[in-house]
Amino acid sequence: MSYITHELKQLSGLATPLGINLDEVVTRDLTSRYVRGSHAILFQGTLRHTGSRVAVKVLRSGPPEDVAAIKRVLTELYHWTRLDHENVLPILGITTSYDLTVSLVIKWMDGGNAHAFVQDPNVDPRPLLLGIARGLQYLHECQPNPVIHGDLKGPNVLISEQGQPLLTDYGLPPLLSGSFSVSVSVQSLGALNWTAPEILESEEQEITIPGDIWGFGMTALELFTRQVPFRNIEGFHNIRRRVSAGPPKRPDAESTYARMTDEWWSICMLCWHNDPSSRPDASSLVSAIERAFDIMRMECVSPATESTEHATVREDDTAQSTGGITSTESKITEVAQHVDMFSFVRKLWGSFSRNGNGSAR
Repeated sequence: MSYITHELKQLSGLATPLGINLDEVVTRDLTSRYVRGSHAILFQGTLRHTGSRVAVKVLRSGPPEDVAAIKRVLTELYHWTRLDHENVLPILGITTSYDLTVSLVIKWMDGGNAHAFVQDPNVDPRPLLLGIARGLQYLHECQPNPVIHGDLKGPNVLISEQGQPLLTDYGLPPLLSGSFSVSVSVQSLGALNWTAPEILESEEQEITIPGDIWGFGMTALELFTRQVPFRNIEGFHNIRRRVSAGPPKRPDAESTYARMTDEWWSICMLCWHNDPSSRPDASSLVSAIERAFDIMRMECVSPATESTEHATVREDDTAQSTGGITSTESKITEVAQHVDMFSFVRKLWGSFSRNGNGSAR
């Protein structure tokens, strides 16, 4: 006991110069409902100086075992407090005041997690997935060292009050297993159903960027179907055998409310390529999703609207011949506002030019 207390005091002391020691700043609310996660217990808390609600994640582990490990933990956590992206939830700091271990302090999100959020059939998962992919791209492109999530799944995506998805619990598996007195694997994390086959089959179970991409595909399937992938299969060996056998079957249109279009299913299949090096990176993933939105919004234009567009262009043919291009573009933009898509304007204008209905610029 005295050894653990000494280590925690040492950790707090080293955290103070970095500005991430919140021992005197945060209080934990034991009267509120807590949530047990795969590697932490989540409590509500409050920042004393602002009264803001926070989440206090009490890690299920002892403190780091030596000074080198402590410094390694603090360096990672310090970098994570500096993350700045609309789809990534930054860590505010740490506290060692509770349960003889380290607790992470993050912003409290009223919207719950993505898995719970999509249980409402009126919630379309596709905008969430675009945000998740953008957050993943940001983490993977962090300098000087990329941040590998390592545990991507619906419960690890929190939803803001505005409905914005934010990645959380990124980078924890290697941090915990490499620095804390606990062994962490995908098996102990409960993330088997989202884990790439090459990770399940390796002894080290080291997390990787291609593994995150696989996890994104599984998270997409989870949010489209509102169910855990391979939910009917239990046990590490059974799940590993099923994952290694190939990608899951495509869900039917009814179970996804017809939202899993061919474009989205193709994105999932790219994420599940058996060769990790053949999977897209997060940047390519974002581009593919944006193209899927392009197609979706183009299809949202009704035949009546299309007729109006072409009629508008014909009326303006004379104006264009005398330099009235701006008028035509304005009307096209007017139509495009109904599908909220600037790139749609560019594509539509390009198609008019190719078909001889407008002047090429």
